[in-house]
Amino acid sequence: MASSINISSKNELVSLASQLDSKKNDIKSAAENLKSKLKNISNYDGIDVASAGNVLASNIDNIFMDLNAVSSNITNYSTSVMDFDVDDFNNVETYLAEESGNAIALPGGLGSVHSYMGWQCITDTSSNQYKLRTEAGMNFDEQGFGKIGDRYVVATTTTFGNVGDYIDVVQEDGTVIKCIIGDIKNQNDAGCNKWGHDNGQCVVEFVVDKSSWYGTNKTVVGYHPEWNKNISKIVNKGSYFNLKNQYDTSTAKSNSSGGQKQNSYSWSTLSTASSAASSVVHYSSNSKSGSSSSGYTYTYSVGSNSSSVSNLSSNSSPVGTTPVTITSGDPNIDVSKYHNNLDKGFEVTVGNLAYEVSDEDYELLCAIVAAESDKSYDDALAVITTILNRCEAPNWVRSHGTNPVAQATAPNQFVVYQHGSYKAYMNGRAPETVQTAVKDALAGVRNHHYLSFRSNGTTSYSDNKITNTGNRYK
Repeated sequence: MASSINISSKNELVSLASQLDSKKNDIKSAAENLKSKLKNISNYDGIDVASAGNVLASNIDNIFMDLNAVSSNITNYSTSVMDFDVDDFNNVETYLAEESGNAIALPGGLGSVHSYMGWQCITDTSSNQYKLRTEAGMNFDEQGFGKIGDRYVVATTTTFGNVGDYIDVVQEDGTVIKCIIGDIKNQNDAGCNKWGHDNGQCVVEFVVDKSSWYGTNKTVVGYHPEWNKNISKIVNKGSYFNLKNQYDTSTAKSNSSGGQKQNSYSWSTLSTASSAASSVVHYSSNSKSGSSSSGYTYTYSVGSNSSSVSNLSSNSSPVGTTPVTITSGDPNIDVSKYHNNLDKGFEVTVGNLAYEVSDEDYELLCAIVAAESDKSYDDALAVITTILNRCEAPNWVRSHGTNPVAQATAPNQFVVYQHGSYKAYMNGRAPETVQTAVKDALAGVRNHHYLSFRSNGTTSYSDNKITNTGNRYK
């Protein structure tokens, strides 16, 4: 039975590839020696072995060719991995998020102070803070830290995102604290700047169980001394709300300059809240000393009249689109509901490769597309087209095969599957626009030749959109 090898870093992979290359040469030398001896033997104890020897020599050649190909592939892969500026494979997702422009680097020396606040202090039922807690559940670990999935609930300024955004808090030694923003620090508080309270020393505030923390001498680093470090950067990895299509009811606070830090995967214009209905008291604890601090307390007012994010049109098309004039030839498929934008690379075509999937796989694809798109016919078709294009692109086929579901669920490809937000659209909850677009695409309808996309807000990625609120493709 073959033994498994756990590889945790690129250096280990490169080392193993080098070892294989070395052993390959040893095997080649031994094989050549054996071949030479076989060819020099015409008989042994009266038995003609020349023919058998030639066959064996030929087999050795074939085996060596296979080994050489395997070694070459591993060496190529390890060389590719070396191109990543990341030491641990567990951080590749963070690396990719940084490359897409969603990482915020902090000035040196900030973030070593960790304050805390009680989750139960959030009482404004109209706020995103309350909504997040209600939808995700108010769950605490054994130490009383608020958790949503495997992420710690925290408060930050809007420099790093909005309520519901997944963030990776990267410490100066490279270690990552996986968090989700559950509240927003008020930059109008005395001593609070764009980085956080205490003139940026307190970047991250942990949300805890009020009943077990307040009135005690507990500190954040008392439980987690490994967090007693400065923070070098924070990587925004997408919104819980946007990934679950909560645009129509979401509310958000603006920062002191009236702008919003838009999240990594879907974006909308957010408005400034104008009034406050309740306040939350935040307590600080200095991680450098590990002692409870009463040196400052501060409040953050939750706006009761926060403006909601504008509703998304079911078919919001950008300037430059033209009607689709072709017909599918199938009475069950009406392609006139889609749009072309030839200048941006979008042209509806029919008669492409069709795919048959099970009812379960169809539902899963609809859920993933619903979570990734702006829910319009055009952007939903663009998302499923990307998935199906990968099923026919040689590099993607080599990596993940020709099955649409395999492409859609491949590791580190579609964040909505990775984080589980697609589940909100399972059991038939995907919009009709999405279900129709997926069905049409599986029957051979496509609207572009792109293989990847980023969220609408990743303006540096491309300007290729089929809707104003949709993804950017290239």
